[in-house]
Amino acid sequence: MPRESKYFLAKESEDFIEFTRIRLPLEMFLPKVIVFVSKENWKRLQIYLGLFTSSILALLLLVFILSLYYWIFLGENKLDIILGVSLLIGIIYLSTVIQIKLTLKSLKKALSISEKVKS
Repeated sequence: MPRESKYFLAKESEDFIEFTRIRLPLEMFLPKVIVFVSKENWKRLQIYLGLFTSSILALLLLVFILSLYYWIFLGENKLDIILGVSLLIGIIYLSTVIQIKLTLKSLKKALSISEKVKS
């Protein structure tokens, strides 16, 4: 009998299933991605960032906008802050894309295993 693997942590409500991929210790630097799936339509996924990543991203965007405002309208040289924050936002974006790809790959793998078990 094959060993059962766990890919996701999930929570079920009446209309939706909410899940996140179980991450390995080396993947802890990647942002948490939460996926909502309607029970009626499995092809329509809603993907959200976790609370911590969303908070950090909102703070970085606020710093970026304020620095841009000071640079453009008040003439203060904030270019170093703008470039640093842009770099951090880019890193968060790339790591989010990687996490989404890993989550979708795990979802396809889990669904294919589920199909094999059913048949």
